Amino acid sequence: MPRRRLAVHPSRGKVANGSARRRRMSRAEMDSLADYLNRMPDQIVAQLYSGLGGQPGRVPGKDRMIQLTVRAVAQGNRLSALLKSLHQRDRQALAILLQCGGLAHQEEFQKELMLSLGGNEREWTKVLTNLGDKGLVAATDEQEGHYFVLVPEPLIDHLLEHLRDDLVLPGFDNEDVKVMDGRPFCPPLDFSLTSLLTYVDQHPPRLTQRQEIFKVHKEEMDQFFAQIWSSESDLFSF
Repeated sequence: MPRRRLAVHPSRGKVANGSARRRRMSRAEMDSLADYLNRMPDQIVAQLYSGLGGQPGRVPGKDRMIQLTVRAVAQGNRLSALLKSLHQRDRQALAILLQCGGLAHQEEFQKELMLSLGGNEREWTKVLTNLGDKGLVAATDEQEGHYFVLVPEPLIDHLLEHLRDDLVLPGFDNEDVKVMDGRPFCPPLDFSLTSLLTYVDQHPPRLTQRQEIFKVHKEEMDQFFAQIWSSESDLFSF
């Protein structure tokens, strides 16, 4: 198969570290979030703005509040501070909802919370209400006694960034469970190629003048693909 050289990034500015690259919010993302908030009731916008440290009563109108809210989310540190201030139960519920893809049937979701973390329906209803009061979770209209809870789509990627540690699933270990035939996982070549090309498309690595990947970007790729390929694999070497 012919080798295809990676395109050189046109900018020659300073190479940002991994966390800085993830925090950067594109103009399209900012516009998407602003459009989403424009379609939301004033109360939800005010709750999110308040949760990010703003004072809705001092802002002259919804348009200005949306502008300040988008700016606060784009900065990253405001959203991080909001999430750190949450009660542990609130963080856990938000993390599990994100693991569900950001959308879950309210009754089934509460059952999952009770099975996974204990507590009762009243307690988890309060938790979801708290998250709703901060603008992090919303609910669909009720139909025939059923409704869904969801995370606003434009916020999902930014919440995933700041809740990374909460989203790690613990490994299962039990003395009664034994591995009969332990073999390293070897994904098919087409899956590996698709994964690599998708990553490069979404996170284009910068190249030096010698056409080598910058070290910080190489480390990011190694960390990501360690989930798929073992360290001994020579399928792809960066």
